[in-house]
Amino acid sequence: MGSATPIRVAVLRVASKDKAVRAAIVESVRTRIRPILMSSLTSVTGLIPLIIAPGAGSELYRGLGAVMAGGLLVSTIFTIIVVPLMMAVLVRDKPVTQPPIDSGCAPV
Repeated sequence: MGSATPIRVAVLRVASKDKAVRAAIVESVRTRIRPILMSSLTSVTGLIPLIIAPGAGSELYRGLGAVMAGGLLVSTIFTIIVVPLMMAVLVRDKPVTQPPIDSGCAPV
């Protein structure tokens, strides 16, 4: 859950600053991809010894490590690729509204 949510949260934060939705998605992915990859890849790398280590009880730990590593990798792929694509397809850009021009005259 921790590595899967930052893109959505970042998109919402950027979009709340009156930016276009697609620009918010691009900026969010650009700023959050490095921390997401770093945390996911270090976790998967730490699970590799659990998957390949021989010894007593390795049958149980091998399956546990494989499921955890696979889940992290799939979650990372969904976070970086699928979620931004689905947001870009499903969320429509809000029209950019220009503030009214103040002519200095009082309304009649």
